[in-house]
Amino acid sequence: EAIRGSRISVGEPYFNQMTVPIVGMILLLMGIALITPWRKAHLPPFLKAARGPAILLIVPTIICLLLGGRNPWIVVVVYLSSFAFLVMAIEFGRVVWRRSEENVGRLLNATVGLFSDNPRRYGGFVSHTGALMIIVAVALSSAYERESEITLNKGQSADFGGYTLTLDGLRAQDTPQRYEVRAYVDIKRDGRPVTTLAPQMNYYPNSNDPIGSPSIHSTLAGDLYLTLIHFEKDGSQAALRVIATPAVSWIWIGGVVAMLGGFIALASSTSRSERRPAGSGADTGAQK
Repeated sequence: EAIRGSRISVGEPYFNQMTVPIVGMILLLMGIALITPWRKAHLPPFLKAARGPAILLIVPTIICLLLGGRNPWIVVVVYLSSFAFLVMAIEFGRVVWRRSEENVGRLLNATVGLFSDNPRRYGGFVSHTGALMIIVAVALSSAYERESEITLNKGQSADFGGYTLTLDGLRAQDTPQRYEVRAYVDIKRDGRPVTTLAPQMNYYPNSNDPIGSPSIHSTLAGDLYLTLIHFEKDGSQAALRVIATPAVSWIWIGGVVAMLGGFIALASSTSRSERRPAGSGADTGAQK
């Protein structure tokens, strides 16, 4: 717009085209940076350090393919994320094992001591692990999200994403703020009851159009969303938008893990500043 004077709109395909290569490069650099000494990078030591993770990451990639991961973007993300994670895991395990050998039978103490001695580095490992979890979860949820519109009569069932949805009925409720219409849908998986979801439409006095409130069933494997989009006034039928999105919970879990790593590094900075002796640092230099 600044150059030509006309505004253009871009959609999801454009952002996917731009984001996928950038994220792939970030994942690759995340793994490379962890095994590259600061200002002492040489190719032979790097190849030696990368050999172990490069061999081991074949396992998660094969598991991804066996579980049905045919999307090239998903395979690339799993491959590069596994490389970065294995680099951190091997480095962490190597240092912990060396420290525990010096104190036989004290593996737990060696692990805790590692975070105490160098919390910035290993707090960074925790934050990077959280970031990897977020990236993989976002990729899975974006690539394998399924959406459909289902119309059910009262008592009728339909299958979607491994779930069986049965319309139990519709109920209306008048509240001081709005008029609500809810569709009660029984959710089963493999014939076993899971939960009952109640998506609703909200009618407000000053609005001509109703506002929908989805109902969500969330698990570690994925989320199931139901939205009421239409219903018969006699309660005999309802139309639902159904969305199944995998790995959404892992986005939040990854965020918590990343924050935990940040807190570990922040705690190290605070504790070191508190332990700094009087007259050190800049003050000492100024005195001199």
